[in-house]
Formats: sequence, C-alpha cells, structure tokens
Amino acid sequence: MPQDKLKNAAGLYNLTRDLGGAIALATIGTVMNTRLHFHWNRLIEDINLARPEVQHFLDMRTNHFDGLIPGDAGRAALKLLANLVQREALVLTYNDVIMLIGGVFIAALFVMPLVRRPRTTPVSPGH
Repeated sequence: MPQDKLKNAAGLYNLTRDLGGAIALATIGTVMNTRLHFHWNRLIEDINLARPEVQHFLDMRTNHFDGLIPGDAGRAALKLLANLVQREALVLTYNDVIMLIGGVFIAALFVMPLVRRPRTTPVSPGH
C-alpha cells in the first residue's frame, strides 16, 4: 500500500472489522433470544400439573420447603421448577449458539482455499 493511502486503508480496515464484530454480536444475540424462547416453549409443553412426575416433584419440594422458608411453600416449589426449566432452556440455547459458531468456522475453513494472497505493489525508494 502506498504511504499516502495507508491512513485511509487502516481506517477502512478498522471500520470493517468493528462493523463485522457488531453485526456478529447482534446476530448472536438475536439467535440466542429466539432459541431461548423456542426451548422454553418446548420444555414447558411437557410440564403439566396433571402429570404424576410433575406433581411428585412439586409435592417433594413443597414438603422440603415447608419448614425452611416462611410463606407459601407450594409457590416456592413452583418457582424452583420454573428456574430449572429456565436453566435447561439456557443450556440448550448456549449449545445452539456454539454449534452455530462452529458451523460458521467450518464453512470458513472450506472457503479458505478460495482466498487469494494480496497483491504487493513495489514501493518507490523516495517514499
């Protein structure tokens, strides 16, 4: 790169790098939000108070919390169940995002042979 165009080239490179990073982070945030709602909805489909497993979990936690916390132990057990579902939805969401980043990385590896080396321009001795 000629010396007189080096500042502009460096500024353009930094702008492109920062803009790419911002777009990538926004995309990851959007994907995480979408996948979190997806996983949350899929997980709560199976949580029905009429199911014996769910009722047993809530009964066991209510009995456990009965002497430990003041107030409604049943509500605390329900809150615990909601927190567990939230945690599992987050784990599934992080897994999706890591798989997405890995997929983009693998795709980039396949594209690497198509990338050409930059052209070098001879610099005149006066610069």
